[in-house]
This record gives sequence, C-alpha cells and structure tokens, in this order.
Amino acid sequence: MENKIEKNFLLKQDYVGKGLTILVKHQGFKYNHDDLYNDQKERFMKGGSAFKSWDTYRCYTKTSSFPNWASEFIELI
Repeated sequence: MENKIEKNFLLKQDYVGKGLTILVKHQGFKYNHDDLYNDQKERFMKGGSAFKSWDTYRCYTKTSSFPNWASEFIELI
C-alpha cells in the first residue's frame, strides 16, 4: 500500500482504486482512501451531500481536520 502525503483531508476521483493511505502529517492523522470512499460512496453519487464537489472538482476536501462521517476510518499518528 502506497502512502500519499496531503495538506488536508482529501478524497479524490483519481485516487479511487489505487490502494493509497493518505497521510495528513501536520494535522496528525491518516486514512485508507479506498476503504473510506467505498464506505461513503453514496455521498458522492447524484443526490448525495458531496455530489456537487465530486462532480465539479473531482474531489472532496476539508481544510481543518476531517469530517465527522469519516472518523471511524481515521487513525491518529
């Protein structure tokens, strides 16, 4: 599994299926991108709460910390 360092929480269409662990070092957490996306993918489908961002920008991001709905996939480092 490859690590990818990011500045903040990020789910990205280009990362789906790549088996990446996302490290957000300066905020002190990491997560498995595919596990999180697969569990929450209904949010990104048409009608979901994150569809507009996912469809327009091909990603979902949160600049401070991580969304509450992702907490079960977050590991503090």
